[in-house]
Amino acid sequence: MRSYFFSFLVLSAALFIAAPSAVAQKARVRLAIFQDGVEVIPKKGVFTLEKTPFSIRLRVKNADGVYLNTSTVPSYYSLGKSQAVPELEFIQFQTYAEYEFNEKKLLYIDSEGFSFLGYDPGVKTHRFNVLTPTKKGFEGYRVVQRLHFLDSDKIVEIADVNQDLYLFLIATTGYAAVPANEELLRRKYQIVWKD
Repeated sequence: MRSYFFSFLVLSAALFIAAPSAVAQKARVRLAIFQDGVEVIPKKGVFTLEKTPFSIRLRVKNADGVYLNTSTVPSYYSLGKSQAVPELEFIQFQTYAEYEFNEKKLLYIDSEGFSFLGYDPGVKTHRFNVLTPTKKGFEGYRVVQRLHFLDSDKIVEIADVNQDLYLFLIATTGYAAVPANEELLRRKYQIVWKD
């Protein structure tokens, strides 16, 4: 009887100690957009931009990275909060092959695929122009001078863009795991262009 009580106390203490750390490990992501060195403040998730190059700053904590779908149609963007992302368990197979260090300064536009924007300390390359490791994550900057429309294989300068963009960002557990385990968070944004 006494050993059961002692085991119960030890188990309860372990759960009590582990609970705050589990909450503290919640993934956090912040996406910001800059033009001419000034942060553009979104209104209800909508960034209104000039038709000039911009940069995306991504701060990620307690996750390996995020998957980003950018499209001219609201395919993922229109998903409700409780709607599952189609084929989430295979999302890592829907990512694009991209240039290392974003040397072409592109943002890929496609209704189905994703860019994986992450950081692995064991790998020397990444998909950002600038990446800085932080205590529990990273901060990355990606300069966007052109859009690469994958369905037509056209590269368009920002000044010539005539369609608004829908951004859908999702973090999952187990980037390298097959299947990917579960969704940690999702964010939706829209980019509209000034006339």
